Amino acid sequence: MADSPLVVLSCGEASGDLYCSMIARALLARRADLRLAGIAGPLSRAAGVEPWARQESLAVMGFVEIVRYLPRFFRLGNAVVERAEREGAALFLPIDYPGFHLRVAASMKKRGIAVLDFIPPKTWSWGRHRLGALRRSVDRSAVIFPFEEQHYREAGVQADFVGHPLADIHADALATDSFERDGLLLAPGSRKQELVRLVPILVAAIRLLREQGYVDSIKVSQAPGVDVRLLQPLLDAGAVLASGELFAELRTARAAVVCSGTATVEAALAGTAHVIVYRTGALTYQIARRLASVEHIGMANIILGRRAFPELLQGDLTAAAVARSVRPLLDPGSEASAGQLAAGAELRAALGAPGCFDRVAQMALSMLPPEVA
Repeated sequence: MADSPLVVLSCGEASGDLYCSMIARALLARRADLRLAGIAGPLSRAAGVEPWARQESLAVMGFVEIVRYLPRFFRLGNAVVERAEREGAALFLPIDYPGFHLRVAASMKKRGIAVLDFIPPKTWSWGRHRLGALRRSVDRSAVIFPFEEQHYREAGVQADFVGHPLADIHADALATDSFERDGLLLAPGSRKQELVRLVPILVAAIRLLREQGYVDSIKVSQAPGVDVRLLQPLLDAGAVLASGELFAELRTARAAVVCSGTATVEAALAGTAHVIVYRTGALTYQIARRLASVEHIGMANIILGRRAFPELLQGDLTAAAVARSVRPLLDPGSEASAGQLAAGAELRAALGAPGCFDRVAQMALSMLPPEVA
């Protein structure tokens, strides 16, 4: 074992990179002698994680779309496991992205490397068969929704609720009053596959809203790493690029159209009335429908147990439907806006107090072998 305990971290998408960077900072604040390495994105690398591979190489979405990348994923996972064993890793800490990480975690555990999984697969949503694989692959799981702790423990997984990352990331903003709100914000996602499908629909929708006189100011949020050329049709239709980060822009928008994902939770936390949109490949969607055991796709709706925020998916996602759903949300006095504001406050209470990343770091340090603890 090296003098400096080696913790291997791994993230597979942009949100995971952000969480990884926050965990890395929390770990180093407690143990400056730690060596952190693994699959890291730009934020994680800046936070001190030595990149054995880059997170950007894993950013793929969809059942069908992932298939063509499987051989590369297998090679990458094997390489990380072999290097972790060779360099005497004390702990493996994968972050979300279970399709890739469960297999890697199982290999790490077989080699005697402790595994702390942050954000395990959402088996309460779909794929309950993965509970067995999770139980065999990890030593402990840190979960971010309050109901998850009981769900995983009943399946034999040692799970602990640590709070939600967004409560930490946006703690300062949530402690202050919102700014004056105006206009419509579009948050069409961060993956090329999403943007290619959503942008043409949103272009037609904002043209309808403008023709009907419902909105003048329209901004579009450019997610980190997104080529602005993918958003150009929206700019040509009269939208302007938002200058701030997504959460700050949500706090000043009257209403928003948000691609399904973490951004929908951010919109609810920001108190911004919004519509959730999503469209994927037809085959991918049919597979997901057969596997899913929840009624909603929006995470806020799943947590609250009801459709507090409207969802437009697949064939139901049309320009006319987007315009029709957005119109009442642009009126702050409407029943729809008031209902969403109340739902956002309810969600904020459910996600727990700040301190998520500190709790994960404490769990990780408690799992280090005695000789390096």
